[in-house]
Amino acid sequence: MADETSGNYYNSFDMASIVKSYYNSFNQVISAFPNDKTSFSEADLEQLPKGLNYGRNENKEKIVKNIFDAEQFHEAQAIKYSTMNLGMNLMKLDFSPQSMEQDPSIEDDFNPDMSVYPQNEDGNYSKEALFMSFLKSYPPFPSPNQVVFSPEAKVLEAKFEQEMKANPSFDISLDDIMTGKVDFASLLKGYAQDGWLDADIYAMDKGVAWQNASIGYGGAWFDR
Repeated sequence: MADETSGNYYNSFDMASIVKSYYNSFNQVISAFPNDKTSFSEADLEQLPKGLNYGRNENKEKIVKNIFDAEQFHEAQAIKYSTMNLGMNLMKLDFSPQSMEQDPSIEDDFNPDMSVYPQNEDGNYSKEALFMSFLKSYPPFPSPNQVVFSPEAKVLEAKFEQEMKANPSFDISLDDIMTGKVDFASLLKGYAQDGWLDADIYAMDKGVAWQNASIGYGGAWFDR
């Protein structure tokens, strides 16, 4: 059943479909443990993945493509930066005991009431608490097939589609380049004209890192 929203972006959304989609992703992330495991110790939490790479299926729903331990995630981040983000959507995961608590400093992001999921008598954490912690790192956003857009949102979506068509490099994957579907030289020329390459070369030359994974046309930010 679709639920009504009070916002202006969606007229309605299919909550059951959204939860099912993200729970499937969650089960992929914790697949090292048996499906019937319902209680997790702090030692179990430490063994859980530290990051993931996601993509989209034919319905534009987010799906987990790769999961990483700490070292693998660090390497994936390095690859992402060196290839200008092509084909990689990395998310850092936090399953620490602290993530099982509500963070009062978070206002705009997904911040569920974790008091609903207290520790078990043995000090372990429930699978439900783990799922909520997962959603903190991997915020639930509905795909187009799970919502009914408001008229205002339809206008914004149409503008976004036009922008994507005008700037096709926004939606290029590494596979597109490796298979020759996209001309790499032309792509680099476009990045150079937009100033992205200058910033990337500066970062490598100075030995500094991007401060933020999102780099916009207004400029670039670096760690000093």
